[in-house]
Amino acid sequence: MKKMCVMLAMVICLGFTGCKKSTPAEPKSAAPAVDLTSAIDKLKEQAKSMNVDELKEMAEKYKAQYLSTESKLNSTNEILSKLIEAKKFGPEIEGLGKDVENLKAKLSSIKERLAVYVDALKAQGVDINSFTLE
Repeated sequence: MKKMCVMLAMVICLGFTGCKKSTPAEPKSAAPAVDLTSAIDKLKEQAKSMNVDELKEMAEKYKAQYLSTESKLNSTNEILSKLIEAKKFGPEIEGLGKDVENLKAKLSSIKERLAVYVDALKAQGVDINSFTLE
């Protein structure tokens, strides 16, 4: 019964995240650290005092962090999918499910923060196409 519950939870998890293989838009490299703890309002205030070059630098950092995290999520989903296909259920699969949820939350946070800098650039009339995620 426990195995069925774990299996069902993982299938549901995969349903939300998918198993689609994708290649990162940029080569895998260590993404620069970004601020995921400050309130969005604080970041917006800081962005108001930045010049265009500083805003671009911040947007590039957040985009790189997003792509790096997305790559980790895709890898984790691939491993999870292989374990489910092999019907290998246990603590490692539960841990991977938690990792998937944490990575999805991190992606959302990064995307929200990237938008702060992209919106500030847009308000200054800067082309923001290089900062799109899809």
